[in-house]
Amino acid sequence: MVDSLESNGFMINKQSLIDEPNAAFLSYVSKSSVEGKHLQIPQDYFPNVLVFDFGAGTCDISILELGKDNNGIYSKNIAISRFEKLGGNDIDRLIAVDVLLPQLLEGTELSSEDFRTRELNELIIPKLLAAAERLKIKLSDNISLQTATKILSELALTKDYISLGKKIEIETRKGILSIEEPKLSYKEFAGINSVFTKENSNLPTKRIEKEVEFVSVFTPIKTALKKAHLSSADIDYVLFIGGSSKNPFIQKAVSNYFPKSDILIPNDLQAHVSSGAAIHSLIYNGFGKNVIQPITSEPIMLITKDGYREIVDSIVEAGTVIPSDIKIIENLSPQKEGQEVIELPICVGSKNKLLYNIKLFNPESGGFPKSTSVKLEIEINADKMLLIRASAGNKKIMVEPLSPFANKEMTTEERIKYKAERDFNLECERNGGEPSLSALQTLHKAYEKIGMDFKAAETLEQIEEMFPGKGNLNNIGLHYSNAGKKDKAIMFYERAMSKEPSSTTAFNPSCS
Repeated sequence: MVDSLESNGFMINKQSLIDEPNAAFLSYVSKSSVEGKHLQIPQDYFPNVLVFDFGAGTCDISILELGKDNNGIYSKNIAISRFEKLGGNDIDRLIAVDVLLPQLLEGTELSSEDFRTRELNELIIPKLLAAAERLKIKLSDNISLQTATKILSELALTKDYISLGKKIEIETRKGILSIEEPKLSYKEFAGINSVFTKENSNLPTKRIEKEVEFVSVFTPIKTALKKAHLSSADIDYVLFIGGSSKNPFIQKAVSNYFPKSDILIPNDLQAHVSSGAAIHSLIYNGFGKNVIQPITSEPIMLITKDGYREIVDSIVEAGTVIPSDIKIIENLSPQKEGQEVIELPICVGSKNKLLYNIKLFNPESGGFPKSTSVKLEIEINADKMLLIRASAGNKKIMVEPLSPFANKEMTTEERIKYKAERDFNLECERNGGEPSLSALQTLHKAYEKIGMDFKAAETLEQIEEMFPGKGNLNNIGLHYSNAGKKDKAIMFYERAMSKEPSSTTAFNPSCS
């Protein structure tokens, strides 16, 4: 097991590392004690603290239990949220998409549908993000939030607006687009934040042909509460941490969700993580003690088969203390006599979140006898890396260390899409940055296979632009039609009929 990191010639013990929300809590407690503001821990009562760490790129939730024992005060991590792609940057992106993009197209004859999703996501929207962030910060600073009463000021819902007064210009395939005066009203800002403060839906809000997703802050909050087997009423303290927690709409929504909790908002929301990490390192290296023991956020599972029935067994429970003890599983065997390959899929959270598929081969000697004992040894080291050793008879395999808690659950279609786009980008790199005809055609087939008609249409349209006559105008129209883009479908149907008049090319526009 690897138990240390090397950085600039120094060896750092991995036990010196700590989860960010836990570090922030440690720093807050330390600073509050110095200021004489102590968290109250009554005798025979164990307060629960929820740390809401909302930064630029992540929203991490940690729930800790406080208590007293023979050694004094202790804190125990009882749940952490699963990984979600959620942060203050997402608020910037939604402002760019819903507010600034329409301003960019205002006064032109263009709409967002005149641009391919790739051009929007990789060129246009990124150039609007800096303005979106500045507008967000200005409006947040101007809104007065009284934490004690959890009431927003009247200003927060008015049509008054903030302007940057600085022109934005973006060069696109359709020419140069500009915003003379980028602006955002308080009412628009409230609408943007409502997407991130939805309590009653776990489904993400989607934009740009469902390519961009926005998740509510209550998604990680609820997963952490569920893992801890607690309700909002069981939380005694809520501690806000991270620069994005300054957002008054976020503060109000989270505070109202915990009406019986004491709300803790430090003066400096951004310095506590680094300060807490330093305190933790000092205590561990100086006294050999982990103040807050890290735990796993999700269960790790093994998929096996009993005949045709699939069985999903948890082999490492959520909430397991890290580093974990070695867990040995020996009650496994091949399904049939002479089986040449034994597969052991390892998942995180659910069977749709495949982490790794262990394969043991024995093609010689007629494969594995059915009586072969299959054994797994599993542990999680201090760096949160999953270590697995597998054996079947005299065949052994050591799986490379895996990071089980940062992967995103993906459907079969998403996996196909991800692989196809990765292969396409690699092929473009090999081709000097330009896509080849074969690479585009392969990408189109992948989109077509998984029913992503809009992406398939855009890819065929790109083929037609770069390699005239190779895109099949009629098929472009058909894909757009299946994607619900009637106007674009008719445009390509008519182009196809104009180029090659026939009963085939006339059929689709006549139906439309």
